Amino acid sequence: MLINDKLLFDFGGEKETYKQGDTIVKKGKYAKYYFQILDGKAIRNNFFQEKIVLKSMLVKGQSLGETFLFTNNSYSITIQAIEDCQIIQLEKSKFFALLEKHPHLYSILCKCMSEKLIQKFNLMHTLSTNKNRSFQ
Repeated sequence: MLINDKLLFDFGGEKETYKQGDTIVKKGKYAKYYFQILDGKAIRNNFFQEKIVLKSMLVKGQSLGETFLFTNNSYSITIQAIEDCQIIQLEKSKFFALLEKHPHLYSILCKCMSEKLIQKFNLMHTLSTNKNRSFQ
């Protein structure tokens, strides 16, 4: 788990159930919650010019769309349950209260977000390299 479940619940987190096919995060909406998967799987679709360019599998223990909590930008992603999911949702203001009380979590979140960025850069590099080869 990225953040201990008990800690999330202690700060007001609520368990939500999403059925297979349900949208958890929708492109164009603004982040209101920190999400962490308790059980199940979801898929994150990253968009560029209205086309899906990257897909990522999200599983138990992973967080969803947390980077958008730190900006005033709307989601550029959509996250959908690909099987029934149990997810802890913690309101944005309560999430930041949690971080204030437990500042060591910032380094955990930074590591998680950095790993996700590296995965995206590696995938984009692979895709662009393969695309360039097909034109030669």
